[in-house]
Amino acid sequence: MGKTLIVRHGHITSEDGILDGADLVEALGSSTYKDWVLKHVATSRPGQLLMRGKDIDFTPTGTPVNAEIMWGRWIANCECGGQENVDKNTPWFFCLSCFNESNESKNKKTRYVRPLVFPVDPVAVESLLMERKFDKRHWLKHETIEDLVVQNEILVAEKLMAEEAQRLHDEEVIALEGV
Repeated sequence: MGKTLIVRHGHITSEDGILDGADLVEALGSSTYKDWVLKHVATSRPGQLLMRGKDIDFTPTGTPVNAEIMWGRWIANCECGGQENVDKNTPWFFCLSCFNESNESKNKKTRYVRPLVFPVDPVAVESLLMERKFDKRHWLKHETIEDLVVQNEILVAEKLMAEEAQRLHDEEVIALEGV
C-alpha cells in the first residue's frame, strides 16, 4: 500500500513520508515511473507536438540533474525552468516541460533521459525532514546531514520561543483583565 496523498497549500504531500515519483505514479494509475512518463508524453498536447516522430532512449546520457526535496517531494529542476517529481529507484530524469530538448540526438530522432543524482543517504535526509512541519520539508543538494540537524534544532528553538511569547502574552492579558 502506498502513502496517503494530501494536498496542502497547492502541493501534493503525505504525512506518511517524503513522496517520490513512485508514490505519485501509483495514484495516477500507472504501473511504473517509466510508464507514467511515456503515458504523459503520448497523451499531453505538448508531448504530442514536441515529441512527434521522436523516441525516448532510457539510457541516462548527458549532464546529470540533482534530486532535491521541496514541500516533502523528491524533485529535480531542468535548466528550462521545468520541475518534475522524481523516483528514488529510477536513476534518470526526463523533463515534462521541454521533453529534454537539450538532450537530443544529432539526427533529432531521439531524446535521452539524463542521469539523476540523489544524496549519499536519502533515508537520513528523509528522516530528518519528517521531524519538521510540512512547509519546512525542503532539502537542497548542497546541504549536509549536519546542516539538517542544525536546522531542526533551530526550528525547535523557534517553536519554543514562540510558545513562551504566547504564554507571556496570555499572562499579560489575564493580568490586565483583572485590573
